Amino acid sequence: MRFNLFIILLLLSSVTQSQKQGRMLVDSLLKALPSATNDTIKARIYNRVANYYVDVNTDSAFIFASEGMELTQKMKWMKGISAFHLCYGNIFSSMGLLDSSLFRYKQAQEISIALHDTVNMAVNYNNLGGIANAKSNFVLAAGYFTATLKLGLAAKNTYSIGLACENLSLVYFNQKEYKKALNFGRQSLDAYEKGKHSELKQSALNAIANAFRELKQYDSAFYYYQRTLQVCRQNDNKTEEASALGNLAQYYADQKKYDTALQLGLESKKIWDATGPLFEEAITNTGFIGNSYLQLAKLIVSNEVAFKRKDSQSLLLDRARYFLSEAVRNNKLAGNKVAELEFQHNLAEVYALTGNFKDAYLNVIRYQDIKDSVFSQENKNKIAAAISQLEIDKKNQELMINQLTIVNQRKQHVFFIVALLLFALAGAIFYRQSIHRKQTNKALMALNNQLEEANKLKSTFFAILSHDFRAPVANLMSFLRLQKDEPNFMTANQVITGKQKIADAIEALLGNMETMLLWSKGQMVNFKPVMKVISAKELFAYIADFFASVENVKFVFTGDGDIELYSDENYLRIIMQNLTANAIKALNSKTGACIVWKVTRDEQTTALSISDNGPGMKPVEVNAFYSNEPVANKKYGFGLYLVRELASNIHCSISCHSVLQQGTTFTLIFLNPDV
Repeated sequence: MRFNLFIILLLLSSVTQSQKQGRMLVDSLLKALPSATNDTIKARIYNRVANYYVDVNTDSAFIFASEGMELTQKMKWMKGISAFHLCYGNIFSSMGLLDSSLFRYKQAQEISIALHDTVNMAVNYNNLGGIANAKSNFVLAAGYFTATLKLGLAAKNTYSIGLACENLSLVYFNQKEYKKALNFGRQSLDAYEKGKHSELKQSALNAIANAFRELKQYDSAFYYYQRTLQVCRQNDNKTEEASALGNLAQYYADQKKYDTALQLGLESKKIWDATGPLFEEAITNTGFIGNSYLQLAKLIVSNEVAFKRKDSQSLLLDRARYFLSEAVRNNKLAGNKVAELEFQHNLAEVYALTGNFKDAYLNVIRYQDIKDSVFSQENKNKIAAAISQLEIDKKNQELMINQLTIVNQRKQHVFFIVALLLFALAGAIFYRQSIHRKQTNKALMALNNQLEEANKLKSTFFAILSHDFRAPVANLMSFLRLQKDEPNFMTANQVITGKQKIADAIEALLGNMETMLLWSKGQMVNFKPVMKVISAKELFAYIADFFASVENVKFVFTGDGDIELYSDENYLRIIMQNLTANAIKALNSKTGACIVWKVTRDEQTTALSISDNGPGMKPVEVNAFYSNEPVANKKYGFGLYLVRELASNIHCSISCHSVLQQGTTFTLIFLNPDV
């Protein structure tokens, strides 16, 4: 049984060419060869074409492989040289020249090891396994194929996995472990299908079919043989088609359907004669045809009622002799004594059935001579002695290598220990620097956050100053302009009263400015709220005093004045001051204008609320109050934004309830100190 070998293709990148197969692809590559502008592309073309001809025409394969090897050696391209060594190995393997093939595969292996190329190492393991199997060293072959499988699984290379499983299937088939052969055949087919390697499926299908045939599951075997032939013909793979036809012929021979078996064997021979008549499988198929004629003749001799054929017994025996003689002759030329032994025995039967006992006797003698030469005890002893000497030489060499390895390992251990200590030291340094860097970054981030918060609070503070001081100064300026432009507009008593009010307002404003400036000075180092317990009575007194000059507005303060709040006094005063000023503006000299400040307390919270009986706020304005965005480019309205910002800084929640033509209520809610 022929083993599949890896073919390393230095594939072209053309998508169009990758879609072509078989002869059509080779023709397109040869047309592209003269116009190739680069030696690498030329080498890839030579490699692809040479590998195509391995199973088609070995003479052509040699020509293209020689051209490619010469080019890659000129380029000093080691990977390309390795690929052509493999190509030569495949050519020699197809010709049955196993030693020449083995030499080329070893050359490729040396280059792959030097390049640390694990992909091509898997290739070499597979091909070396094929040679070991051909030399009947099934244990070594299985080891090579297993190594290929391991590398394929590690690289998740479906091509390597599929081919390794396929060849392991064939190893177990030769060992007559057909269930294991079937299992690996299925794994091979699964890998090819996952990798979409449609051109390789026929080999896996053929392996599955052969396993089913030996397990006497003929229906399954027939199904897979038919699929094998279908894929071979789709891919125009004549060699695999000939192999599949030969196996299908054996399927019919096992069921004693020699007519159908003979027909398929002759069809297979027709293909082998065109592609490689001296291939090992081609010679075996020729002998199988001769044996099929022999079995047909024996059925006539035994007067089998179930069998009827127009050919006479003598004609069948003549044809058997012709094909068996050809198989014996070609096996002699190839030096395959084991195959020659089987067909020599069949040829002796043919001569005996024809009454030519002399030639039958000579073939029996020849059969016995070959058997004695191949399986004699003397030869077995020589082989055993040679193997023993080889093992002794191998052990001596292994001892020398082990001694050198021990010395090198000791040196490596010292080197590794020193390197490990250096790595550990470097790691400790890097770790320490990393910890220090994290701590520094954490500190910088905290400082940046504090700086950002301070800048934000300072911006709010100056906005408060601008907002709270603008209105009183604006009122003063309005009075002064009125007095200048219309000096007789007011009576003397009104002027005296106005001046007194202005003096009181200015005095209150100056007091307020002094308080805020002192507060801002205290806040320069650490600009953040200072929380403490504040009496509601003191807050109401402050508001009453601050707005004492306001006329036509009635101020009402309700609730238990002994209630205390936990907050920042200055922040809270500014909030209450702004809310009161906004309420006064909303009332706008309304008859019966009234502002009510109220304080209430429950188990968890304390609430301060201010209500007016003004025109109320529109829904849009209420929504704007709850929005996170400040009112931009407005003369009025910014104060409420500042109130909301300040309330947030002292952890106070603020709400607004307004009804048009009825008034507005703002409520400040504080958590009690014990909560």
